[in-house]
Amino acid sequence: MERDNRKDKFRKALNVVLAIAVFGAWGQMVFSGEGTLASTGLSSLKYFTVLSNLLEGFACLYWLAGKGAKGERLKFVATVAVSVTFLVVMTFLGPLYGYPAMFHGGNLWLHLIVPVGAILEQLFLSKSPFGRKDVLFAALPVLFYGAGYLGNILMNGVGEWPDTNDWYSFMMWGYPGAAVIYGGLLLISLALGLLFRKVRVKK
Repeated sequence: MERDNRKDKFRKALNVVLAIAVFGAWGQMVFSGEGTLASTGLSSLKYFTVLSNLLEGFACLYWLAGKGAKGERLKFVATVAVSVTFLVVMTFLGPLYGYPAMFHGGNLWLHLIVPVGAILEQLFLSKSPFGRKDVLFAALPVLFYGAGYLGNILMNGVGEWPDTNDWYSFMMWGYPGAAVIYGGLLLISLALGLLFRKVRVKK
């Protein structure tokens, strides 16, 4: 019982830190635009990195408010979203732009520290079991973002730097390549959801 109480206190403290980190790093980006794949003002919301981290920040606050199972589910969805961010940075954007650029300024928190913290929390501190529907819900952020990203390019074109609509360079291989990347990210989000669910069920 005492061990569970310590874990609960630690998890609460971790969620406070994660929430502060998310909104602090986003604020830094909003006002300075410092870093690769960063924009000032509300234009920063075009990045999945920012949106997934904001979802994690709000999920932390929602869970801290004592929302029970709903809070756990939102944390689950947010963790999958920031995990996708982390994997894309480590496997695609890092090699493309360079890892120092990916971890500069506020992006250090949004690309690395917050996602890793959320993943560790989900694996070792989460208590609620999740069903198959939760795994499907966890893929919705990628589904909606990808549809909006590709839909914007279809309607407005790729554009040219710095006013490109393809800020993640997914169109380097044309529409077929972008569609493959989109489908791959959807599968990855589902796989991550299944992984987190399986680990939770085993625990």
